[in-house]
Amino acid sequence: MGEATTATHQDLDELVRAFTDPGFHVHEPDEVTVLETHVSVLFFAGPRVYKLKKAVDLGFLDHRSLEVRRKVCADEVRLNERLAPGVYRAVIPVTRESDGTLCLDGDGDVVEAVVEMERLPEEGMLDRLLDEGAIDNEVVHQLAELLAMFHQDAPTGEGVDEHGTPEAVRRLVLGNVDELLPFTGDPAAGDAVLPPAVHAFLRARLAAFLDTHERLLARRVADGRIRDGHGDLHAGNLCRTADGWVAYDRIEFCRAFRCADTAADLAFLAMDLDARGFRAFSRHLVQRYQALQGDRELGYLVDFYKTHRALVRAKVAAIRARQLGTDTPEGDAARREAMASVHLAASYQLPPVLLLTCGLPGSGKSWLARRAARPFEARVVRSDVVRKQLAGLPPTQRPAAEEAERLYSKEVSDALYGELAHRALGALARGRSVVVDAMFSLERQRRRVFDAARRLSYPVVLLHVRCDEETVAARMKARAHDPTEVSDADMDVYRKVAGAFEPPREVHETLLLEYDSGSDVDVLLSRLVTRLVAQAGDDAPARAPEPSP
Repeated sequence: MGEATTATHQDLDELVRAFTDPGFHVHEPDEVTVLETHVSVLFFAGPRVYKLKKAVDLGFLDHRSLEVRRKVCADEVRLNERLAPGVYRAVIPVTRESDGTLCLDGDGDVVEAVVEMERLPEEGMLDRLLDEGAIDNEVVHQLAELLAMFHQDAPTGEGVDEHGTPEAVRRLVLGNVDELLPFTGDPAAGDAVLPPAVHAFLRARLAAFLDTHERLLARRVADGRIRDGHGDLHAGNLCRTADGWVAYDRIEFCRAFRCADTAADLAFLAMDLDARGFRAFSRHLVQRYQALQGDRELGYLVDFYKTHRALVRAKVAAIRARQLGTDTPEGDAARREAMASVHLAASYQLPPVLLLTCGLPGSGKSWLARRAARPFEARVVRSDVVRKQLAGLPPTQRPAAEEAERLYSKEVSDALYGELAHRALGALARGRSVVVDAMFSLERQRRRVFDAARRLSYPVVLLHVRCDEETVAARMKARAHDPTEVSDADMDVYRKVAGAFEPPREVHETLLLEYDSGSDVDVLLSRLVTRLVAQAGDDAPARAPEPSP
């Protein structure tokens, strides 16, 4: 092989074309599929995967030099042997032959280096198993044990500990928040993923934790809790094989991202489970790991590190969106992933919140209630269900005319809204965010809940949902034949309610969001988070006091 040369950005297209040609590979797969990230391009070629590092400088990494890329490839193979034995095969040079063509491990000059990997079974990937509902507490136990055993034997001490000191954690965590500054702005325009007020709130909350818990962070170093960990542990990097679980794609390009408190490694996977809607599994993972490690301080750290990990994911997705362009489907999807990660990060730092829907039947309130609940793990209290529960009826039972008249009388409706307020305030008192899915068509109904929430200092926002009558009519027609539908409203009810509906003019604009059904819900959620952090501000509950040494 010839001497190494330096690859340039212009080489990437040529390299991608070569690797996507099945004939480029010795084993000639039937097809080659491609997955691109902000740092790498992966080629899935039959039983092998080839990972190509992009020649990019992203601030936290600089891969513009071929020599650096060759080194990080070698580091990746070495570092992943522990958690993914046999998966990472070798670093393979890409050469340019005398006829100008590219070749894998040929005789010409080296122009690039790639990591060669065994292809893992797609059906064993944790993200796929989660999507299919194919995991249980036993799987969570296995993952906790895998991580606990890895951390138990992972290097600590000199060369590792310095990355877990209070000063180092401050630089890392607040530095990451500051790297999101170029992506602040109105998420309705350009490639912004978080409003400035949300950015300022999150930075202030993380800084306050660091100030308050400096002694705890220092004690973690002294107690040997800083380990040379994984650094990128999420469901997409875990796979169940015939030989057990493997965790791959351990961070190789930055030691400071990999060497950290064991709580930070755990928090990445816990955060990812939260993001995918599996908060119960996330809590179980933390509890099981805590029991295995005997780490009684873990609970004081998890939300802090989950917030950090969510903002790391937001930054990575925002960078990817900017690379692809938000006018492309892939770039827009990456921007929305970044926004969702910001919303999740905010949920870890907000107190319990109360959201109320408001609007006419068929406007889309229930859909929006479920969507708004997701980032906060909020309980959805649906008026249609509660009304029938109070009457002793199954939720999907359609009442006869006489029964319907009683069920929807003023007396029953007044009792219903009292019960909605009771359930919502009870959940808030237990530390659970709540979305009350109801019409709230009258000012007195709204005031009843609003005043109680404000009196108890819970952040509260009213989501006023609007929809054109033609769309409502189409929805009513469709759900009339749906046996799972809970609402009894039809167009006659719609017109009756519309005539008596009192628009929420009494609600201050800082506590109100108008949503036109069908418009961008991710932008609405960003505005919702902005409203909530403005109410929380310095009044958000402080983190629990540090445990005694």
